[in-house]
Amino acid sequence: VDRGDIFGLKSTELVGTANDDGAIVTTTWATDCPSFSFLDSLALTTTVSVAGGTEPTTCSVTLTATGSCGGSTSGTAEVAIVDPTAGFITGGGRIASPVGALVGAPSENGQATFSFVSKYKKNRSLPEGNVNFVIKGSAARFHFQSRSHAWLIVNKSDCAQLKGEGTVRNTAGTFEFVMTVCDNGEGKNADDEFRIQIWDKSNGAIVYDNMMGAPDGYNGDIISGGNIQIHFKGNKKNLRA
Repeated sequence: VDRGDIFGLKSTELVGTANDDGAIVTTTWATDCPSFSFLDSLALTTTVSVAGGTEPTTCSVTLTATGSCGGSTSGTAEVAIVDPTAGFITGGGRIASPVGALVGAPSENGQATFSFVSKYKKNRSLPEGNVNFVIKGSAARFHFQSRSHAWLIVNKSDCAQLKGEGTVRNTAGTFEFVMTVCDNGEGKNADDEFRIQIWDKSNGAIVYDNMMGAPDGYNGDIISGGNIQIHFKGNKKNLRA
């Protein structure tokens, strides 16, 4: 990846206050992103360059501003480094949606089905495709459908991650999601993995997560049927070398 495209994942609110006349004296950028360098780390606006060979991933960037009376405030946002040429994802199947996963009906533990495809088309900066996720339970019917995709991370592992936004049937508002999928081979014992996190875009409240409480980077639950495929550019073995 000679130059990664950087898109926001989830932005936190600013923390702390500067109790002075409001004049900003210094600003500092910091990051845990691999191979990041800030062309102007002491300005409110800066350009980031990404070193060649950087693996697509998610990481975080923090800006700290200090006022003339010494007070400071900072904000952190997660970002994604993507390679649009790395590959694309397809899949369909089902999982056992666990108790507590659907916030609006926490006792629901019915079967959930999913289908998805996402791919960067030539000369496009955003991936295109669709995601459908449906729970056909006794207590509630939940149907999420994506409307747009923000970024797709495909790297040398067997897993990929997709972020976008969409709608929940019969529910007002816009909802964001992050879907993590793992392609662990073909056949009956492949044990492909699936996780989807859906939250209300207006307030960040979680609506659904089939791995509720697990870290954001957790791969997912083993599917009970179907198939997930990560289509790597060229030969997968050579890509990993």
